[in-house]
Amino acid sequence: MSWLDLDDDLKEALFRIRVKVGGQVVDKDFIPDVEIDQDNLIEEMSKIPAIFAFWSMVLAEQSLNKNVAERKYKRIRSRARDKILKDARTAGYTIRIGDVDELVDGTDEVTKSHAELMVHERILSKVFGIRDALRIKADVLRSLASQKRQEMINSSM
Repeated sequence: MSWLDLDDDLKEALFRIRVKVGGQVVDKDFIPDVEIDQDNLIEEMSKIPAIFAFWSMVLAEQSLNKNVAERKYKRIRSRARDKILKDARTAGYTIRIGDVDELVDGTDEVTKSHAELMVHERILSKVFGIRDALRIKADVLRSLASQKRQEMINSSM
């Protein structure tokens, strides 16, 4: 049993990435980009720069998406905190900072924004992983090509 013999839903969750790039949503299965076709090493090696460039651009876009989501989360959190403090002052209550933080984190808007940020962070981690896998693929391809070259030299002697 290959490590890729997984349930289709699990494959979809692990090996598919959906990221917003330039206002459009890119939905891509990245396994073909990191797999190695040993019968076509030269073709595989020639594709690496383009594939790496594509995922580098996706990484840049996802970094931007994550940073925007983080700023949005901080802004929403700050507004919720200000509202809670204002409401407490208006009601004549003194409220501890720890209590304010708990109340802020419990608001629906803050919770939703934080969840969106976590999704962007997860996607960003996946893209970093894909780029690492592409670096490994490039190293393996160089090694396989060298091995194949050596076999050709040895067989011609």
